[in-house]
Amino acid sequence: MSINHERGFGTSQVPAWRRRWVAWRNGVMASAGFQAWAARLPLVSWIARRRAGEAFDLVAGFCYSQVLLAAVQVGLLDRLREGPCDAAGLALLSGLSEAASLRLLRAAAALDLAEAVAPGWWMLGQRGAALQANLGALAMVRHHTLLYADLADPVALLCRDRAEPTALSAFWHYAADAPAPEASAYSALMASSQAMVAQQALGAYRFARHRRLLDVGGGHGAFVSAVRAACPALDLGVFDLPPVIAGAAARLGGAGGMRWPCIPATFSTMRCRKAMIASRWCGCCTIMMMRPACRCCRRCAAPCRQAGDS
Repeated sequence: MSINHERGFGTSQVPAWRRRWVAWRNGVMASAGFQAWAARLPLVSWIARRRAGEAFDLVAGFCYSQVLLAAVQVGLLDRLREGPCDAAGLALLSGLSEAASLRLLRAAAALDLAEAVAPGWWMLGQRGAALQANLGALAMVRHHTLLYADLADPVALLCRDRAEPTALSAFWHYAADAPAPEASAYSALMASSQAMVAQQALGAYRFARHRRLLDVGGGHGAFVSAVRAACPALDLGVFDLPPVIAGAAARLGGAGGMRWPCIPATFSTMRCRKAMIASRWCGCCTIMMMRPACRCCRRCAAPCRQAGDS
């Protein structure tokens, strides 16, 4: 019995016209004759080529991500930023053989991460230049080794159905008992990716209209550091786990200190009455603007305040 029937659904849930249209369309798209005709017809050949490229990307996507990961791990993008490099130079830097270095350079060039500027010599490609300048994106690429490990057997991952922890979930496990090394690794990743987040947030919201800002789960304070540079009159604070706060206090204290202390806490105290009464938004939000709450947000925060009282 199909899943639809087991759950009490049937094909009657799908409109008849939609079933007929999708079935006809898929039959046409799968037809070898139609594909050959579309490739020859000038008006639609560019659509056919684009769709063929997209289908190839589905097949080769994992290879793309692995080439990117290898380029980041061996320092290829950083080396190419300095100037032209050949396979021998990359081999000296990375410890790879010259043949392996050449394969990586050619693979990177296929993705526009590298560009051949002379026979045997390479520099950054356009995509590589944009990516190399984005430290947050590079940090996420390095972190994706955990995701790739989980996806090595995707069917087994789905069969476990979240009943067992994965490599990625263990890294993102954000609880009060997180040991200092894991908390530090997590916070370092977040700090490196906060530059692009802070830039967008500062461009979209006027933080200067507030008196105080408390970044809940603020890590090492990368976001509040960016806000402080744009709004020097704003009182800022960070609320996070004790091992994380230790790094935040050292970083922010060395840059002139904070007018608020860095507040160590566990997530069981995220709903405390004092924080919720002062917050503009409810405790589910990552950033709390410390000012009197509007009527709508007070209604949202009321259940949290009651939980804090208990």
